[in-house]
Amino acid sequence: MSAITQTNPQFAEFRQLFSKARSVLVLTGAGVSAESGVPTFRGAGGLWRQFNVTDLATPSAFARSPSLVWEFYHYRRELMRTKEPNKAHLALAEAEKRFEEEGKHFFILTQNIDGLHRRAGSRNLLEIHGNLFTTRCTSCGFIEENNDSPICEALRNRGLPNENGPEIALKDLPSCRQCQSLVRPHVVWFEESLWPDVLKKIDEEIAQCDLFLVVGTSAIVYPAAAYAMIVARRGIPVAEVNIEKTPSTSISTSTSSICGPKQTIINHGTQLCCRNDSNNIPTIGIGYHLTRNDSETVMLMYNLTLSNVLSDCQRNTNKYCLTNDQAEDIFNQISYVEAIQCADQYVPNLPLMKRNAIIDVAFTSCRALNTFRKMKKALQMKNWIEAAEELKDSRWCIQVRERRCTEDYNCIRDNGNSSN
Repeated sequence: MSAITQTNPQFAEFRQLFSKARSVLVLTGAGVSAESGVPTFRGAGGLWRQFNVTDLATPSAFARSPSLVWEFYHYRRELMRTKEPNKAHLALAEAEKRFEEEGKHFFILTQNIDGLHRRAGSRNLLEIHGNLFTTRCTSCGFIEENNDSPICEALRNRGLPNENGPEIALKDLPSCRQCQSLVRPHVVWFEESLWPDVLKKIDEEIAQCDLFLVVGTSAIVYPAAAYAMIVARRGIPVAEVNIEKTPSTSISTSTSSICGPKQTIINHGTQLCCRNDSNNIPTIGIGYHLTRNDSETVMLMYNLTLSNVLSDCQRNTNKYCLTNDQAEDIFNQISYVEAIQCADQYVPNLPLMKRNAIIDVAFTSCRALNTFRKMKKALQMKNWIEAAEELKDSRWCIQVRERRCTEDYNCIRDNGNSSN
């Protein structure tokens, strides 16, 4: 998969794929809305008051100060009223319209909560992280669209980035019109998982698409980071439309930023032929150590036999060795997906940073991960510090590179990473 530009030699190929596609699935992110002037509230130049979005978009922040969090979201809601869909939003909406006219399917999964796709006219749309203009009751769970400005009288003229007003009383904050309890923005916060109905719809769209587009997103936050990989594993074309290369470019195996899985062939499978396992037995090791039975099947995919590959490795010749492309293919389609599955079975529904660290451990060996019983218990109890210490003191940390151990230790110990 390559980033698509009109000067890219693959642009003609992309146009051909696009014209032939019967069911297109598009994943969009913050890059799509950048041209509309939508801020991300990240980094020194993008803070709201002294806060980064990661400080406020959490359940714990809302529990501590619903007034502060509502001021932040009120400011974002009012700001979005001044923004308009840009050419990217409009082009995607037009593509959907044309596909429908031709009896074909076009669907957008967006990580954005700004509502600009909907305002541009997109209807086959799933806002996987929610929407700024939707609320959810913290008591009865009632969900509704709310476009009031302000959303409640107490928030009128509040939320400005350079002003700090008095705390707003709980009774004066936005409330549920069914039970009068406090409502919250209906968005996925950091350390929260996607809603089950959203995950189900995503699975349905992934299963039926015959072309997958990644537009304006680095796709390093899970589960969105895995979508291109899953689609590619089915043999479906994946195209990326981004200004810069991202981890999705060429289904990249390069290191992701901020506690993304550090799945690199360089670190984990330097010998494309084979390597010795912990018992000094030659085995195929690319990212995730394949079992002997798995290796047998995988080698057959490339018209190789495991015995030939292993004997070739022992003789230190290259007659039956894997190519770099074959190794990358195995890595992306097998190792990557299996490591994710292994981590999710180990401790389900972990916050993203911690989940990514566990995925990284699983790249070495799922079987080894299951020996971390104390760490598993600590993770289940959300005792992040204890879990991190268990990892740091493990044989795994002794065997891997110090930097990798330290990064995973910090990812588990520190507070989380998500989206809105």
